[in-house]
Amino acid sequence: MHATHLNLPGNVLRLSSFLLLICLCACSALAQSPQAFTIQGQLAQPRNGQVYLLDKAENQVSSAPITGSTFTLKGTQMEPGLYNLKIDGVPDPYSVFVEPSSMQVSIKDDGSYKIAGSKLHSQWEQYQTEILNPARNQLIKLYQERAVAQQKGDTVLFNQLMKQNDSVSISVGRRMREAVAQKPFTFFNLSLLSSGGWEDDYVKTMLDEFRGQFASYPTFQKMENGLKEKALQLQKVAVGNQAYNFTLPDSSGAFKSLEEVRKAKKLVLLDFWASWCGPCIVEMPSIKKLYSTYASQGLEIISISVDENHKQWLQGIKKHTPPGLQVVVDKENKAVQEWYVMQGIPQTYLIDQQGVIRAHSLRGEELANKVAELLNN
Repeated sequence: MHATHLNLPGNVLRLSSFLLLICLCACSALAQSPQAFTIQGQLAQPRNGQVYLLDKAENQVSSAPITGSTFTLKGTQMEPGLYNLKIDGVPDPYSVFVEPSSMQVSIKDDGSYKIAGSKLHSQWEQYQTEILNPARNQLIKLYQERAVAQQKGDTVLFNQLMKQNDSVSISVGRRMREAVAQKPFTFFNLSLLSSGGWEDDYVKTMLDEFRGQFASYPTFQKMENGLKEKALQLQKVAVGNQAYNFTLPDSSGAFKSLEEVRKAKKLVLLDFWASWCGPCIVEMPSIKKLYSTYASQGLEIISISVDENHKQWLQGIKKHTPPGLQVVVDKENKAVQEWYVMQGIPQTYLIDQQGVIRAHSLRGEELANKVAELLNN
């Protein structure tokens, strides 16, 4: 296999999502000049047809005819990046990290291929082989084992497997952090940083490290502008601000609003989750305990699912029995996720009777302590 895109279940996507580039609009006075590249290809056998170079959005960047068993692709790019090389009659594309140089690709009959002339491709290939692929295989295996444990109702084994899953993810994150900071810096350092999953403070620190080399590149500018936009968004959900009043469908199809719930209760906990989210399910027992302890003192929980599959959401409710009112962010209410700056789940917000945000992003003991504090005031 030489295709790099993964189609994995929800919590496995936490790893594969490390590969996605941030797509944010940005403008800057700095501009990187277009840079030329050449890719000379050698096929195992002569064939007819064309070769195409496609970007991540499947836009054609370059094309060339196959002459016998060779081809030459030429073009320009604003910055290096990962592209797909597509050959007529071959179902799967070949991933190539293209940089402004003269590159050579040799493709064998069995679908394997070699790239020469690109240091960035070598770095990307090493990252795939040594870090991503082994971890991905481990996560898939753990996901399959958890599915069996869930079917058997073995919560002890399920939780043990989730801990192993988290350990693998943490290990990958640590190795990726080391790769991002490895010197001498190349564009691959920046591309890893842009793949997402990092704390904002870390991104800002590393962008400052990269500024001298990469400030004129579009990816750098998108990331820097993205941090500024995010900071503005987070101001909306700062403690002390008024919460966004939403109306969402519950599990019976009736619509419920935050306003009607908070006016009837002293404190509302918004708990964003999904049926496929392993950490959400691990957190569920503590949320249930919180509800049973404080419901009589004025706490209400609104469990807000971000499941896109309605049937899967209802099955998740039946299986995991999350506490409180069950609502879902449907396709017509994506503004809820945008307003509450959903960077990941589980995510929590505490909102008082006046609709003021009193805390957010708390879990476990910290969340329980804050609920006790707010209800006792």
